[in-house]
This record gives sequence, structure tokens and C-alpha cells, in this order.
Amino acid sequence: MSGAKWGKSQEKTLRMMSAAESEFARVGFSAASLEIIAAQAAVSRQLIYNRYGGKRGLFDAVQGSARNALLDMLVDDTRFQSSPLEAIAGQLKVLFDGYSASALSGRSVMDDGFLSCATEGPGDEPHRIYAIIERHLAQGRQSGEIRRDWNVRTFFDAAASLIVGIAAMGKGPAGVRDVTVDFIMRALTAAEEIGGPHDFLQPNHIRTMDVTNVERIISAAEAEFAQSGVQSSSIFAIAARAQVSKQLVYYYFKDKRTLYKAVHDRLVDRVLRHFEALDLEGMTPLEALRSYVVTYEQVQAAYPNSMKLDLFNRLQRGAIEAGDAFGRKRTNAFLKRFQRAIQRGYEEGSIHPSITATLLFNLSAIIFCSSRVGIDDRQFSSGGANALSNRRSIAREFIICGSRAQG
Repeated sequence: MSGAKWGKSQEKTLRMMSAAESEFARVGFSAASLEIIAAQAAVSRQLIYNRYGGKRGLFDAVQGSARNALLDMLVDDTRFQSSPLEAIAGQLKVLFDGYSASALSGRSVMDDGFLSCATEGPGDEPHRIYAIIERHLAQGRQSGEIRRDWNVRTFFDAAASLIVGIAAMGKGPAGVRDVTVDFIMRALTAAEEIGGPHDFLQPNHIRTMDVTNVERIISAAEAEFAQSGVQSSSIFAIAARAQVSKQLVYYYFKDKRTLYKAVHDRLVDRVLRHFEALDLEGMTPLEALRSYVVTYEQVQAAYPNSMKLDLFNRLQRGAIEAGDAFGRKRTNAFLKRFQRAIQRGYEEGSIHPSITATLLFNLSAIIFCSSRVGIDDRQFSSGGANALSNRRSIAREFIICGSRAQG
């Protein structure tokens, strides 16, 4: 191939990769269209098939390129840090900048973890980024700077999921990157046990039975939306899940948008009542914080599809406005009550001043709904920390430790 032809081929490749990254990040793999990608890249659809074998091959190529570029930046960043804490904080900032610049890099973290597999090359050799982070964690524990004994993959995937979610929500307040990294580092270096209520009880008492066709349709829609996304879901698939006819779905709900609003309205009604029942005014700020986090963990375990769908709606910029005015009013009323408890924590010095009720609401959704942040003790490293953290989730420890003011 001549130099001119090679240059044109590379130019087309770059255009295809750029258009594909934009489309996959915008709507996800299932809803992405090769026709749209080809049109944006000014190439034929056939060329995409010739180069990548189809949409899956193109997705893997784009995702792999973005991930490898980010990994290289993370590896390079560690060479210029003088201490374990500075090295970890620096890498978290690189992650934030990378995800902010490339939405596709972050989109898969919520589903796949930071990496699709934990190994690199033949055998069971840990991937180089986990090995680097583990070295920093070990050095920090040895020096006494790092006091949480979290498993490296558990910690780094939780941190990456949190960063992805915050970055996906947009620019936010000034310094949002530093606030997020500071939160993670406080969680990592917290010395005290989180204390307070921590036993996790499977909240069967929260669950409700589907007893009518309308409730069965809403439950089916919730599961389908959570699995495939609102845009990719079909009324036919929802009807099949509910074991009703497609015509019956349309009898109760005129279109998918109406059905989505019904799903969200039910989420607000059945979840918010558990937060509203908390006696925040009668608790100390830290008790209020712990009770809120435990409640969030319980409702997420009871309604994983609902909470996942709610998170995806908030992460999707320009998403459908969900819920009715009454539901939004109830949510705002609870957040105001919670903010007053947090304000008392500022005044007594127990809660970090960067934490707000709305921020905690978003942090909880991101951390608890990440599929790689588990709720049992198997994800903790062995030894004393595992025994002390029995039946606690890393999500709960992350939120509580990161929200506390450093002593």
C-alpha cells in the first residue's frame, strides 16, 4: 500500500473510531446504530463490516483503545509521585480526567469493573495497574498513612465506579474532581471503625407482591429498562416479561414514555417512605448518616432494578424527566431534612464540609448500584479487617468514612 493510500486508510479508521465512541457512549451498545456511525464517519457500512466484522468488533476495538490509553496514562503518572498517598490520589485524578474526556471509557466500568478481567497475559498474573496500586497500598499501610485494609481490586473498582458516575453527571461545582478524590482518600485513610448500626438484614419486609396486571406490567418494564435501557427496550419484550398481550400494555399505557414515568413514580413511592421514616432530628449527625446509608443499602438490595434504573436516568444527560411533581416535592423535602442533620455535623466537626445531602444521594446511587461493589464480606481482604467488617459492604464503609471529617 502506498503512503497516500495508507494515510487515507488511517484517516478513515480514526473517523470510524471517533464516531463509534461518540455513538456507543451516547446510547450504549444495544441501541447504537452502524448506519449512524457510518454516516458520521463518512464511510460505508460495508467498510465497518470489512474492518471489524460488525458492531461488536467495532465496540471492542473502540473500548480497548480507550482503556489502553487510560492505562498507559495511569502507569506513567506513578513515576512522578513521591509518596503512596500522592501516587494513588494522582491516579484517581488521571482517571477522572480520562473519563470526563471519553464517556465510553467510563460507561463500561459500571457494568464490567475497571477492567473486563483482572489478569494480563498468560496465567494468573495480576494486571499491571492492580499490581501498581497494590504496591502503593502496601507501602501506605506499612507507613501508617493508609488504615483501611481493602482488597486492591475491590477498592480500585469502587473508586473508579464513583469517579465514572460523578464525571458522567457533568461538570458540577467548581473543583468537583478534587472533591471526589478527597472523598475517596478520606475513606481510604480513615482510622476509626464506622460504628453504629451495621448488620445487614435482607429486607423482605420491604418487598411487595405484584397482584394486578398494571403492577405486573410496571415490574416487567422496570426489569427490561434496567437490563436493556429505556431506548433499547420494546413494548413487546415488556409484555412477554409480564405474560400479557402487547395490546393490554397499550391499554394501560399509551407509550413507552408513559410507562417509564409509572415505573419511576412507583420507585419514589415505595423507596422514599423508608427514608422519610428516619428520625433524623432525634439522631446525632453521624447516627443520621449511618442510618441513611444502611437504609439505602436495604432498599437497593430489595429493589436492585429500580435503583439501577434511577441511577442510569441521572447519569444520562438529557434524560427523560421522570416522576410527578408530588414525588419530586417529597424527595426535596427529605433532602432538606437530611441537609439539616449534615449541617449540624459541620458545626460539631464530625462531617466534612464538602459533603451535602444531594451529593450523598448521588454517591450512594453510584457506589451501591455498581455491579462490582458487593454487599458481603467476601470482597474484603483476609485477616483482622475481614472479621471486623463482617456483613458490612465496602459501599457502606466508603460512604461513611469518606463523609466524616478527618480527626
